[in-house]
Amino acid sequence: MNAKSVGLTIMWWVEAIISLRVMLFSIPVILNKYLEKSFMLSDLNDRFIAVMTATALLYCIVGIASILGFRYWKVTHYLAMIATFVLTVGSLYAFDQPQASVSLNYFVPVVFATAVTALTGFLGRKK
Repeated sequence: MNAKSVGLTIMWWVEAIISLRVMLFSIPVILNKYLEKSFMLSDLNDRFIAVMTATALLYCIVGIASILGFRYWKVTHYLAMIATFVLTVGSLYAFDQPQASVSLNYFVPVVFATAVTALTGFLGRKK
């Protein structure tokens, strides 16, 4: 029997639901700012919203794929964490702008990705 634990299945559902909730907030914000012609990726706050949305989309896909029984669910979680780290660091480093001080709230996507990956790795370990 290759059934996953109940805790791991619940974690995948929570992962997908939280990601959908984040996208339910961030996509209308992006659309509204875009329609008002005030969404610019050169602005740090707009880049943060874009990274947050991309992270939520990525983890929604990973969570749904895990729920549906994708064999390499651990690998996809690790890749999603690495991609989130690269997106976050890349968005905070702008080539054409002076480096401003960045507060810790801009690292929320990386913290979320690391926590989710660590929790799913803990719940999915071999006994």
